[in-house]
Amino acid sequence: MATKTELSPTARESKNAQDMQVDETLIPRKVPSLCSARYGIALVLHFCNFTTIAQNVIMNITMVAMVNSTSPQSQLNDSSEVLPVDSFGGLSKAPKSLPAKSSILGGQFAIWEKWGPPQERSRLCSIALSGMLLGCFTAILIGGFISETLGWPFVFYIFGGVGCVCCLLWFVVIYDDPVSYPWISTSEKEYIISSLKQQVHIKTPTLF
Repeated sequence: MATKTELSPTARESKNAQDMQVDETLIPRKVPSLCSARYGIALVLHFCNFTTIAQNVIMNITMVAMVNSTSPQSQLNDSSEVLPVDSFGGLSKAPKSLPAKSSILGGQFAIWEKWGPPQERSRLCSIALSGMLLGCFTAILIGGFISETLGWPFVFYIFGGVGCVCCLLWFVVIYDDPVSYPWISTSEKEYIISSLKQQVHIKTPTLF
């Protein structure tokens, strides 16, 4: 007949302490967020999203000004009667969407997979993606004013110049991971790496 053995209170407490013990090397140490490399990358991505969405919006805003300034005077009243045609007389086939926007978003999520600590990843993504709303708002606010005062080409010159600056910042600031980043502090690098290691080592709960 099998007998059921019970652990003493001391042995039970020792067993619970061993089960709850965590490797101290995996515990991340909090580092300041101000002037950190990860938040600097979030700010650069914010301006990149700003430029991407703003350039899409200004295309719609300046479309009327481009048509009015390039169409012959004799065809101004024919726009409502015929379909738009290209230079060869065929129907115009403008692209409905730009694939660059989806590739930019996918690249950002790949960056935060290696740069974003789990407890800060949502905040970093919010800072970066908020540039889309700001870009749409800014383009609608000043795009028509620039087109009316300076002409529609200057809308592309201004926002294109901002895009060139963001492109240079991307080449200088954005790196694949914290290990290869030359201007990150040692404490922040250890904090990001240990946070990601702790996320990997967390045991998923089982149903049985």
